[in-house]
Order: sequence, then C-alpha cells, then structure tokens
Amino acid sequence: MYNVERVPVKHFKILKKYIKGMPEGPTKQRVLEEALKMIEDPSKIAYDDIEQGLFNNPPEGEDRGALKERVLQAKLSRAGKLAKAFSKS
Repeated sequence: MYNVERVPVKHFKILKKYIKGMPEGPTKQRVLEEALKMIEDPSKIAYDDIEQGLFNNPPEGEDRGALKERVLQAKLSRAGKLAKAFSKS
C-alpha cells in the first residue's frame, strides 16, 4: 500500500477509507504499527522489487539519489496519512 506504482493515489484513498472503517482488531493494529515504525525510523523502510528496479535502472537523466528520496518521501507521506486517519477513528 506504500508503493505508488502498485497502488495509485486514487486507490490509496479508497484503501485508507477501507482500513479506517475496519473494526478494531489485529489487522488494523498491525497497519497502524507499521505506519508508525516507518515514521519513527525511515532508515529501516524496505523497498519492494519495483522500487529496487527503479533504483538500479533509473530513467534517462534521473538522479538515483533523488529518485530514492522521492520514493522514500512518498512512503512516509502515506504512512503519515494512515496514522492520521487512525487518530481520528
């Protein structure tokens, strides 16, 4: 749910509403804990195969470091939105 390529913005909004509407339980708690861990220590964020492929073969003229930073910021943004959604539950 943190990969912008796999879950486009439109679908993330729907996913966020779905997760927020879930009854309290272990799944909802796990999603919240995962989001908070990402926010607390971004250095431990894992990248999936699509993201690793982008880093290994960045588009023409794309700086690898800048690309990785954008992906990291997108993940942190989504983690923050989920954490905020849970705090309003």
